[in-house]
Amino acid sequence: SLSVPPFSQFKEIIYAVIGAIVTGLAVLGALILLWTWYLSRTVLNPLKEIYVATEEVIEGNLDYKIQYRKQDEIGRFIHGFDLMRNHLKKSTEQQQQYELARKQLIASISHDLRTPLASIKGYVEGLEDGIARNEEMQKKYYRVIKSKTDQLDRLIEDLFEFSKFELEQLSIDKSLVNSQEFFLEVFQIAQLEYEDVDFVLADPLPSVSLSIDGGRMKQVMANLIDNAVKYGGTNIVMKVEKLPGFVQASIK
Repeated sequence: SLSVPPFSQFKEIIYAVIGAIVTGLAVLGALILLWTWYLSRTVLNPLKEIYVATEEVIEGNLDYKIQYRKQDEIGRFIHGFDLMRNHLKKSTEQQQQYELARKQLIASISHDLRTPLASIKGYVEGLEDGIARNEEMQKKYYRVIKSKTDQLDRLIEDLFEFSKFELEQLSIDKSLVNSQEFFLEVFQIAQLEYEDVDFVLADPLPSVSLSIDGGRMKQVMANLIDNAVKYGGTNIVMKVEKLPGFVQASIK
């Protein structure tokens, strides 16, 4: 019988062993739960956030940020992931800006091609119809045609520069030109091109050295004059002023 010595001592030992086993199992269970909670908080949840962030990036959401901020191994991994995401975002934005600029440039060049082509066609037809009756008038027609042909060459070169188009702007080849000669040529070509329009120089042209890309500036002036004639009327005033440090040209 376990109720009498020495067997009662066995009973106490058995109870003590069973109590120790139960206590040990309870402590082990608590440790397992605690360890599971710790792993879930420090490993599984961050991994889940990384998975969600990866899905967001795949879907195109490059602004999604992981909220894990601890400076441990996973934190350093997430920091690297964010660096990759930011780099991808910048690259995507640059590519989008490049595509937008490229489309705008194509539209601009397509628009600019129409003006010189129409002028060349008009002057060639004028020569064919015998409008330029004397040699001086013919030379003026040929000079305008040559100028417009040079403008077309420049525009076509711009189209070939797309392979180098990384800085979102076309190359600018500056050189020193005399402002009086430059704007006088622009004015004379406009007079020849639009014979039904009254072109007036408001003031004498200043004579200073300009550091400009003459070809592109002629393209700018040609667009301004073309728009002024198309939407403004038959009286066009061109004014060129010398101001401190620069020259200001206006078409009214």
